[in-house]
Amino acid sequence: MPRFLGGQRTVRAGYCNNVFGHDFEGKVSRDLAPLVVALARSGLPPASPAVWPKAFVDAETGHSYDVNTDQQTRLSAPIVERDQSGKIVRATYASTAEATRHAETLRRKGKAREVRVVTKSTEFNAPTFRTFTLPLGPKIRRLAVKMATALIAFRDSAIDPLSVPVRRFLLGSPFVGAAARLSFVAYDPLDALRPALAHVVFVEAEGATCYGVVQLFGSIQFYLPLSESYSGPSLALLLVFDPLHSCETLTEPSPLHLPPSPEEITEETYERGIAWMRERLNAQIEEALGKDVGSFSMTPHRTKP
Repeated sequence: MPRFLGGQRTVRAGYCNNVFGHDFEGKVSRDLAPLVVALARSGLPPASPAVWPKAFVDAETGHSYDVNTDQQTRLSAPIVERDQSGKIVRATYASTAEATRHAETLRRKGKAREVRVVTKSTEFNAPTFRTFTLPLGPKIRRLAVKMATALIAFRDSAIDPLSVPVRRFLLGSPFVGAAARLSFVAYDPLDALRPALAHVVFVEAEGATCYGVVQLFGSIQFYLPLSESYSGPSLALLLVFDPLHSCETLTEPSPLHLPPSPEEITEETYERGIAWMRERLNAQIEEALGKDVGSFSMTPHRTKP
């Protein structure tokens, strides 16, 4: 489980860590930041600090603001005012430290003889964040494959669970939807083994088949057909992180024999699936955080299974 999702175990999974490392996970972390911040503002403790860039625009001024998981807002970018000759006459920054640094730079470059830094707090009502865009493209799908691979490596680093096409996808080859499918299948046996809003990595291998299922916040779900020519030992592993109580557990449940998600779906099925995923998220928010939180609306990037 990645650190930004609450992972507490370190796994050296060979080609995964060598190619991606923390930089790869950082990209997905930034993509998920809007959801993490929105849930944090609703009462779900974040596993790590996150910032939602340009979360909203103030209707009165037109200025955009970032929001973090500590419910703090700050200007997304400096507001610079210039005179007719192009010289800076006033600038507003997100912090006194940022303003002071810029003032010193202007003095050092000889662009200003006198610069005054004035601290001023502005109060306004930030909106309630209920709408955000979900990242469902190659980056988050590669991370899902990496999470499943790392879980198997944690059990036995000698096991090679990936087919050649899936390994190529993991290592950066052009996106192949079949390697990590957005799944709209209800996996009730798996859902019964985790709390609401949990992050889940489940892998199962039996005979020549090895597959995985990854769930983020109990609702964003991927089915991973890792291999159809698997030659390792039979196994079933389940890693769960409960964000509400900051608790990670690793168990070996009985095989679940979960059905695969379709490799290709229609546009109509896709739209219904996104609505189903939204309903799952809101139901779990209500279960974990209470009815007063309100409902969330998700808009996915246009990358289908």
